[in-house]
Amino acid sequence: MKYTGSFFSPTVPLLFLTSLPVDLLANTARDPSMPTGSSSVSEAADINDIYGPIVLPDPPPYFLYAMLLLALIAALICYYFWRKRQQDRPLILPDPAELALASLQRAELQLPKTGPLVFASEASQILRSYIEQSYNIGMTRQTTTEFFSDLNRNISIDKSPLASHSESLKQCLSLCDLVKFARFLPDGSAVKALAENVRSFIEQTRKTPKKAV
Repeated sequence: MKYTGSFFSPTVPLLFLTSLPVDLLANTARDPSMPTGSSSVSEAADINDIYGPIVLPDPPPYFLYAMLLLALIAALICYYFWRKRQQDRPLILPDPAELALASLQRAELQLPKTGPLVFASEASQILRSYIEQSYNIGMTRQTTTEFFSDLNRNISIDKSPLASHSESLKQCLSLCDLVKFARFLPDGSAVKALAENVRSFIEQTRKTPKKAV
């Protein structure tokens, strides 16, 4: 009678109910229809590996590009106004008289080395270039005879100082022609007088006043 009473005690159903879920879980784990290790594979597939940090490229230097573009635009604007100012500025041509006198001075300094023949050729070219640039008369390709023929025919005494100094010019060019073509060798005093006559002719016929020293 003692065993009967203990067997039907309230603890027996409680133990039965608590052992039932454990048996069900064990049977499920031993189910032959489920492939071995499938649950572990699926769990491993759901786990992503840990990667290192991704290095992003530096952004383009847009600020530097903008500054360079602004500098280029500013340079172009400055160049435009500089060119406009240069074009608006009046063109100042060199004074033919100053150029001729400077060339004559260089020829005189080189006279001891070059000799009377070279000096006479240079003096003739200086006079011809000076007259052509100052009075727009094409005489560099003319002979002395052709030039004076045109001078007497086309230039009025009242309008040009060349006519009033034509005799001095003719003496200078004639002496230069003698030295160049006739191989006449003047002495030192004659060469010096030629240089002074050329200088005097330029000073007396120049269109611009002499610069103050």
